[in-house]
Amino acid sequence: MGRLRVFFAGAAALFLFACGENETSKSPAQSAVAAPSPLEEPFKLEGAEAVDVEALLALMPAASRPTYDAASFDEDLGATVITNLTFSDADDGEAIVVARAELYGVDVEAIERVRAADGGDPDAPFETLFQKIRLLNISAEGFDDAGKEQSLKLVIEGLEIDDMAMRQGGPGNDESGDPAARFLNATRIGGIYFKGLDWGARTGDQHDLKLAVADGRLVGLAGGAFDALIAKDIAYDFEQGDRAREAIREIAGPGGAAILDGPFADVVAPERQKANIESFEWRGFDMTKLVKYEARGEEPPTDARDLVDFGTAKITGLTTFVNDRELGRLGELSISEMKFTGLVLSDFRMTFTDSIVDYSAYFPPAEEDAVAALSSLGLNSVKGEGFIDWRWDPETGDGRLQYEGLNEGLGDVLIDVDVSGVDLDGLAAASGADADDLFARSLKLRSLSVDIADENALEAIFALAALEMGGAGEDLRQSTPALIRLSSAQFAFSNPRIVDYVDALASFVAEGGSLKIEAKPEDPVGAAFFENDDVDPTTLPEILNLNVTHTE
Repeated sequence: MGRLRVFFAGAAALFLFACGENETSKSPAQSAVAAPSPLEEPFKLEGAEAVDVEALLALMPAASRPTYDAASFDEDLGATVITNLTFSDADDGEAIVVARAELYGVDVEAIERVRAADGGDPDAPFETLFQKIRLLNISAEGFDDAGKEQSLKLVIEGLEIDDMAMRQGGPGNDESGDPAARFLNATRIGGIYFKGLDWGARTGDQHDLKLAVADGRLVGLAGGAFDALIAKDIAYDFEQGDRAREAIREIAGPGGAAILDGPFADVVAPERQKANIESFEWRGFDMTKLVKYEARGEEPPTDARDLVDFGTAKITGLTTFVNDRELGRLGELSISEMKFTGLVLSDFRMTFTDSIVDYSAYFPPAEEDAVAALSSLGLNSVKGEGFIDWRWDPETGDGRLQYEGLNEGLGDVLIDVDVSGVDLDGLAAASGADADDLFARSLKLRSLSVDIADENALEAIFALAALEMGGAGEDLRQSTPALIRLSSAQFAFSNPRIVDYVDALASFVAEGGSLKIEAKPEDPVGAAFFENDDVDPTTLPEILNLNVTHTE
């Protein structure tokens, strides 16, 4: 059996061994970010009986059945305790080992009833399989031996699956329904919790990826919905070796290779990237209605409107690094709405606050000139905030996208786009790639506004460009407007409005200030217009009613 397959098959077997309605929601404490991990809480099951471990394991396929050293009943806990529960591949010594497994209230007869029932009824009653299973000190063995091209690491201090139930007959094997949807519809779990996760994957000297999570919780999982997904103290670390960077050079071509060999290498492809997150929250995810249709192999009716709600999400305390140098911090990123109408995203809002970025971190200390240029402009400490907002009315087909990015000392960008033409019934009748294509082709531009306000961004761009090309940044900036006008002269003959656009852009480059781009076509313009080969591109300024203006 292949190494990766053994690793993930073993992990899946652990879950299945250990492992609708919103009644599965647990205590609010388990969904509170500030609360300790449920694994830290002692647990005792009163009136418990010992589990027949051999009978339980016999329910698993023989090929994936684990071994163990000993099993006994702990009366103080009310749990059957198994030591050194091992999922392994006898051929190469790779295994996932659970040092201690605690089984609380496992109902072997209920498991047998679930297995024995005629499978696949999406509305079959639930059977409670167990009250709680705790797996302590989990580790992967034999996956990270020296000399192996692919190395994997997994350590989990503790994993708990709380209050698991499954519909009689389980997911079934009805080929008309989606297997994943059938499984989600048939499963109900009060909570899945883990602590002390340390995972890593290395591919020779190409990539090295590490992920650590101190505390993770999935609360109230039922039928394709969950109450909360919480993760605390997350550490991500990704490193690219020489072989990976050489592959990027080959893909990028001569021009890209020159950048990767110069001072801008870490901007394009840093050797190492790290991120730390204090907490991540995702709440109120619900796609139970869509799962029901998919489990039956049915298409949702075209008038179905509330099939999916992605709920809300929040990240707090994000810190990023480039080659061990701190790049930036973000106080909070919040998604307050992720609602769909049918399968179309209709309401979305994301905001970020208390951002601070050190753009000089992209350059190693040896690149003194680049670091000094950015620092002198204050770009080693840029404060920012902003938002993205999307609203779409399914009754009219009209939508509006707004973006605002405010960066103190660097510059601001504001974007406002109005569109129309999206037909929900038409999208519902399509599927897959056809629906995606229909969505893109049905959009029509009603208006566009882009405002760019420069503070030090242009000066920094030319200062860095001069370091790569030679000369002084100020000289390069003063010569660029003439080049813009010269290169655009041939287009100016075809449409006089282009002269105004070029002058505005050239003045913005030379003087800074603000650049505003507006399009207000008399009639909405769709994708089909731009795909028409008979359309003269020089007429676009009139058709879009395009205006570009510069303000000092």
